[in-house]
Amino acid sequence: MKIFFVILMILFFTAPAFSNPPRDITLKIIETKLEVFADHPSNNPSQHFIKTIKIFQNDKEVLSREFSGQEAAGQKAIFLLPGLKRTDKIRVLAVCSVYGQLEKEFSQD
Repeated sequence: MKIFFVILMILFFTAPAFSNPPRDITLKIIETKLEVFADHPSNNPSQHFIKTIKIFQNDKEVLSREFSGQEAAGQKAIFLLPGLKRTDKIRVLAVCSVYGQLEKEFSQD
């Protein structure tokens, strides 16, 4: 039983070493459509993936989507944001299912 506990603790503390946070986020804005790509390579995209993407408009969270897996290279998502203005600041947050997150701010100007 003691050995099982030691192995479990080793796995728990070393899991972040085998995972990686998102590397980059790209955003393409077409009128009120937001095309998001979170660059997050994974050898096991059914277990290690982008779990959540959140969209902030002028520092207010306006959209969020949960995922249960991703393609090997990363997570793609399309959001519709009615009322989006050219002067709005958009922030995108991508959260890894295992470890880490990345947030980037975009403007249309």
